[in-house]
Amino acid sequence: MRLAIGELMLDGKARTAQNVYDELAPQYRGEKQVNLTNLENHLQSLRAVGILAVTDSDDMQNANADTLYIISVDGERRVKKYL
Repeated sequence: MRLAIGELMLDGKARTAQNVYDELAPQYRGEKQVNLTNLENHLQSLRAVGILAVTDSDDMQNANADTLYIISVDGERRVKKYL
């Protein structure tokens, strides 16, 4: 799942956990482990190891806005290595 997230993020587009879920869920229909909570955990893990980073956006001015993730330069290299 983490490699699938990394591959999705290679386009450089910033995404929230909900965005990632919306794009990946159709590929994993019927898989109970593919849910928003698990994807949020995967995103946080990928951030912790430096593959993803958190980015700011003009749209995220309020404190309740969802976290936006983007692939890091090193993350891009590392994901491409395993594709």
